[in-house]
Amino acid sequence: MGLTFNTATSEDINDIVLLINSAYRPLGGIGGWTNETHLVAGARTDPEQLYFLANNPSTRVITAHDANGTLVGATYVAVDGARAHIGMLAIHPDHQSKGYGNALLQYAEKFASDTFNVMQVASLIVSERPEITNLIQKRNYVFTGQTMPYPIDAGVGIPKSDNLELHLYIKNLTTDL
Repeated sequence: MGLTFNTATSEDINDIVLLINSAYRPLGGIGGWTNETHLVAGARTDPEQLYFLANNPSTRVITAHDANGTLVGATYVAVDGARAHIGMLAIHPDHQSKGYGNALLQYAEKFASDTFNVMQVASLIVSERPEITNLIQKRNYVFTGQTMPYPIDAGVGIPKSDNLELHLYIKNLTTDL
Protein backbone atom coordinates (compact mmCIF):
# COMPACT_ATOMS: atom_id res chain seq x y z
CA MET A 1 0.00 0.00 0.00
CA GLY A 2 2.89 2.34 0.76
CA LEU A 3 1.16 5.09 2.76
CA THR A 4 3.08 7.64 4.81
CA PHE A 5 1.32 9.30 7.73
CA ASN A 6 2.17 12.75 9.10
CA THR A 7 0.80 15.28 11.55
CA ALA A 8 -0.52 18.23 9.57
CA THR A 9 0.84 21.73 9.92
CA SER A 10 -0.78 25.07 9.18
CA GLU A 11 0.76 24.96 5.69
CA ASP A 12 -1.23 21.80 4.88
CA ILE A 13 -4.65 23.25 5.75
CA ASN A 14 -5.88 24.36 2.31
CA ASP A 15 -4.96 21.05 0.68
CA ILE A 16 -6.66 19.10 3.46
CA VAL A 17 -9.83 21.22 3.19
CA LEU A 18 -9.99 20.50 -0.56
CA LEU A 19 -9.48 16.78 0.06
CA ILE A 20 -12.13 16.54 2.79
CA ASN A 21 -14.74 18.52 0.86
CA SER A 22 -14.12 16.49 -2.31
CA ALA A 23 -14.53 13.26 -0.36
CA TYR A 24 -17.65 14.26 1.60
CA ARG A 25 -19.44 16.59 -0.80
CA PRO A 26 -17.93 16.47 -4.29
CA LEU A 27 -19.14 19.08 -6.77
CA GLY A 28 -20.91 18.08 -9.96
CA GLY A 29 -21.68 14.57 -8.80
CA ILE A 30 -18.07 13.49 -9.21
CA GLY A 31 -17.01 11.32 -6.35
CA GLY A 32 -15.86 7.99 -5.10
CA TRP A 33 -17.93 5.12 -3.83
CA THR A 34 -18.93 7.01 -0.71
CA ASN A 35 -19.99 10.59 -0.08
CA GLU A 36 -22.87 12.40 1.59
CA THR A 37 -23.94 14.83 -1.14
CA HIS A 38 -27.40 13.24 -1.13
CA LEU A 39 -27.70 13.83 2.63
CA VAL A 40 -26.04 17.17 3.38
CA ALA A 41 -25.59 20.41 1.41
CA GLY A 42 -22.63 22.74 1.68
CA ALA A 43 -18.98 22.27 2.58
CA ARG A 44 -17.95 19.68 5.17
CA THR A 45 -15.21 21.94 6.54
CA ASP A 46 -13.38 25.18 5.92
CA PRO A 47 -9.86 26.52 6.55
CA GLU A 48 -10.82 28.10 9.88
CA GLN A 49 -12.13 24.80 11.31
CA LEU A 50 -9.05 22.90 10.15
CA TYR A 51 -6.69 25.59 11.38
CA PHE A 52 -8.32 25.39 14.81
CA LEU A 53 -7.97 21.59 14.89
CA ALA A 54 -4.37 21.64 13.67
CA ASN A 55 -3.38 24.20 16.32
CA ASN A 56 -5.29 22.76 19.27
CA PRO A 57 -2.96 21.04 21.78
CA SER A 58 -5.48 18.23 22.40
CA THR A 59 -6.02 17.50 18.69
CA ARG A 60 -3.88 16.27 15.82
CA VAL A 61 -4.81 16.32 12.14
CA ILE A 62 -3.25 13.33 10.41
CA THR A 63 -2.52 13.14 6.71
CA ALA A 64 -1.88 10.12 4.50
CA HIS A 65 0.32 10.34 1.41
CA ASP A 66 0.81 7.62 -1.20
CA ALA A 67 4.18 6.41 -2.50
CA ASN A 68 4.25 9.36 -4.95
CA GLY A 69 3.80 11.88 -2.13
CA THR A 70 0.20 12.68 -3.14
CA LEU A 71 -2.15 13.64 -0.30
CA VAL A 72 -4.76 10.87 -0.39
CA GLY A 73 -6.39 11.03 3.05
CA ALA A 74 -6.84 12.90 6.30
CA THR A 75 -8.55 12.59 9.67
CA TYR A 76 -8.23 14.11 13.11
CA VAL A 77 -7.74 12.67 16.58
CA ALA A 78 -8.94 14.73 19.56
CA VAL A 79 -8.40 13.62 23.14
CA ASP A 80 -11.23 14.06 25.62
CA GLY A 81 -10.29 12.60 28.98
CA ALA A 82 -9.72 8.86 28.75
CA ARG A 83 -11.15 8.68 25.23
CA ALA A 84 -10.05 10.03 21.86
CA HIS A 85 -12.44 11.04 19.12
CA ILE A 86 -11.53 10.18 15.53
CA GLY A 87 -13.38 12.33 13.05
CA MET A 88 -13.62 13.68 9.54
CA LEU A 89 -11.97 10.58 8.06
CA ALA A 90 -11.62 11.29 4.34
CA ILE A 91 -10.01 9.59 1.37
CA HIS A 92 -9.80 11.46 -1.93
CA PRO A 93 -12.38 10.04 -4.38
CA ASP A 94 -9.65 9.07 -6.86
CA HIS A 95 -8.00 6.90 -4.22
CA GLN A 96 -10.99 5.17 -2.60
CA SER A 97 -11.43 1.38 -2.70
CA LYS A 98 -7.71 0.81 -2.17
CA GLY A 99 -7.81 0.09 1.57
CA TYR A 100 -6.57 3.58 2.43
CA GLY A 101 -9.54 4.41 4.68
CA ASN A 102 -8.99 1.30 6.78
CA ALA A 103 -5.23 1.96 6.94
CA LEU A 104 -5.76 5.60 7.99
CA LEU A 105 -8.30 4.61 10.64
CA GLN A 106 -5.95 1.92 11.99
CA TYR A 107 -3.10 4.44 12.13
CA ALA A 108 -5.33 7.00 13.89
CA GLU A 109 -6.31 4.44 16.53
CA LYS A 110 -2.68 3.55 17.25
CA PHE A 111 -1.74 7.24 17.20
CA ALA A 112 -4.47 7.96 19.78
CA SER A 113 -3.19 5.19 22.02
CA ASP A 114 0.50 6.05 21.66
CA THR A 115 0.23 9.86 21.71
CA PHE A 116 -2.65 10.49 24.10
CA ASN A 117 -2.43 7.26 26.14
CA VAL A 118 -6.13 6.49 25.76
CA MET A 119 -7.70 3.06 25.85
CA GLN A 120 -10.87 3.93 23.93
CA VAL A 121 -11.72 5.78 20.73
CA ALA A 122 -15.05 7.13 19.57
CA SER A 123 -16.50 8.26 16.28
CA LEU A 124 -19.73 10.02 15.38
CA ILE A 125 -21.26 8.64 12.18
CA VAL A 126 -24.08 10.21 10.17
CA SER A 127 -27.07 7.89 10.59
CA GLU A 128 -27.65 7.38 6.86
CA ARG A 129 -24.07 6.27 6.04
CA PRO A 130 -24.21 2.43 6.11
CA GLU A 131 -20.96 2.15 4.16
CA ILE A 132 -19.12 4.02 6.93
CA THR A 133 -20.91 2.06 9.63
CA ASN A 134 -19.77 -1.16 7.93
CA LEU A 135 -16.17 0.08 7.77
CA ILE A 136 -15.92 0.92 11.44
CA GLN A 137 -17.79 -2.18 12.59
CA LYS A 138 -15.18 -4.26 10.73
CA ARG A 139 -12.63 -2.45 12.93
CA ASN A 140 -14.58 -3.54 16.06
CA TYR A 141 -16.41 -0.30 16.80
CA VAL A 142 -19.71 -0.80 18.60
CA PHE A 143 -22.80 1.41 18.39
CA THR A 144 -23.52 2.75 21.89
CA GLY A 145 -27.19 3.46 21.19
CA GLN A 146 -26.46 7.16 21.77
CA THR A 147 -27.74 9.49 19.07
CA MET A 148 -27.71 13.24 18.68
CA PRO A 149 -29.20 15.71 16.22
CA TYR A 150 -27.12 16.71 13.23
CA PRO A 151 -25.09 19.76 14.34
CA ILE A 152 -26.61 22.40 12.06
CA ASP A 153 -24.83 25.26 13.85
CA ALA A 154 -21.37 23.65 13.65
CA GLY A 155 -20.62 24.83 10.12
CA VAL A 156 -20.42 21.30 8.69
CA GLY A 157 -23.26 21.57 6.18
CA ILE A 158 -27.05 21.65 6.15
CA PRO A 159 -28.93 18.34 6.30
CA LYS A 160 -31.38 17.67 3.48
CA SER A 161 -33.63 15.73 5.88
CA ASP A 162 -34.96 16.69 9.30
CA ASN A 163 -34.33 13.11 10.47
CA LEU A 164 -30.57 13.10 9.98
CA GLU A 165 -28.68 12.41 13.18
CA LEU A 166 -25.32 11.26 14.45
CA HIS A 167 -24.65 7.85 16.03
CA LEU A 168 -21.87 7.33 18.56
CA TYR A 169 -19.58 4.33 18.06
CA ILE A 170 -16.77 3.34 20.41
CA LYS A 171 -13.87 0.92 20.31
CA ASN A 172 -11.76 -0.33 23.19
CA LEU A 173 -8.11 -0.26 22.20
CA THR A 174 -7.01 -3.10 24.42
CA THR A 175 -7.17 -5.35 21.34
CA ASP A 176 -6.77 -5.05 17.59
CA LEU A 177 -4.13 -2.35 17.28
